[in-house]
Amino acid sequence: MIRTTRRAALAAALTAPAVARAQEGWSPTRPVTMPIGFAPGGSIDFVARLIAREISPLLGQNVVVENRAGAGGNLATQAVARAPADGHTIGFAAINLATNPGMMNVGYDPRNDIRMVGQISALPVVLLASNKSGFLTVRDVIAAGARDEVPFGSGGVGTSSHLGVALLARATGLKYQHIVFRGGNPAVQALIAGDTAAMFEPVAPYHFDLARAGQIRIILTMQDTKLEPMPEVPTIVDAGLSRDVIFQSWHGLLVRSGTPEPIVARLHAALNQAVNAPTVTEALTRIAIVPKTSAKPEDFQAFYLSELDRWGALIRETGMTAQ
Repeated sequence: MIRTTRRAALAAALTAPAVARAQEGWSPTRPVTMPIGFAPGGSIDFVARLIAREISPLLGQNVVVENRAGAGGNLATQAVARAPADGHTIGFAAINLATNPGMMNVGYDPRNDIRMVGQISALPVVLLASNKSGFLTVRDVIAAGARDEVPFGSGGVGTSSHLGVALLARATGLKYQHIVFRGGNPAVQALIAGDTAAMFEPVAPYHFDLARAGQIRIILTMQDTKLEPMPEVPTIVDAGLSRDVIFQSWHGLLVRSGTPEPIVARLHAALNQAVNAPTVTEALTRIAIVPKTSAKPEDFQAFYLSELDRWGALIRETGMTAQ
C-alpha cells in the first residue's frame, strides 16, 4: 500500500508541471469569433477590429469580428453567453453592458452568465455647449438649470449623453429637458444649430475640430485629468464638482462564465500585449481614446460589477427605460 502511494505521489509530482505548462500554453485550435453588438463603421467596430487584428498572431488563430447589431447590443452578448466556455468565442464589452440590464430584459444574467477578461480603453466624457447658449463654464449651465430646464440633447435613452446629464443633475440639482435624437451625430448637429443648449458625449476627434472652428464649446471633462488634445478644458476638480460625477466610458473583452482560468489568463495576457503595442496605442490615441489595461482579469470583473451597481441605481432613480 505504501509503495502504491509513493508511486502515485511521484506520478502526481511529475504530472503537475506538465499540466501547468499545458495550461500556460493554451491556444485556440480554430478561429476565434468576436461578436460585437454594433454596426460596421463606428468607433466600437474600429476598436474591436484593431484589437482582433493585433491579438490574432498572439493567439495563433484569426480573431473574426462579427457585427450583430440590434436589441441595444444584447444580441452579441447573448451569443457569447450561449457559446461553449472554451475561449473560442470572446465578446466586446462596452458601457451598454452595465446600463442595459437596468432598462430592459437583456436575455442573459450579467452577473452569472458572462465574465470580463480585461480592459482596453477609457473614453473621457465631455460637456459640450452650443455657441448660442451663452454657456462658458459648467457653473453657467448649473446656474441656468437652477432657474429653468436646460435643453440637453442625447443620442438616446440610457446612452452616455443621457447618463452624463442625469449624473450632473443628481449631484447639483440641475433641471433639464432631455431631447432625444437618433444617434450622437444628429444630436451634435442640433447643438451646432442652437436647437439644444448642451450635451454630454464620449469625446471624439471631431469634437475638437468643431471647437477649434468655433462651432461648439467643450466646457468640461468629467474626469480628474486633463484632455491631452485640449488641456485648457477644465476637469471636475477645476470646476469644484464632486468626484461622484466622474464619468468615463470604456471598452474591454469578455467570455462566457465558466471559461477555465488558464484560458482567461491567456486571453488577458494577449489583450494587454495588444493594447500596449505602439500601433494600437497610437491608433486609439489618434481618435481620442485612452488605452487602459487591467492588471488581472479579476480587476476588470470587479470594475464591471461596480458599474452595474452604479448605473443601475441611477437608472432606477430616474426611471430610464429603453425606447
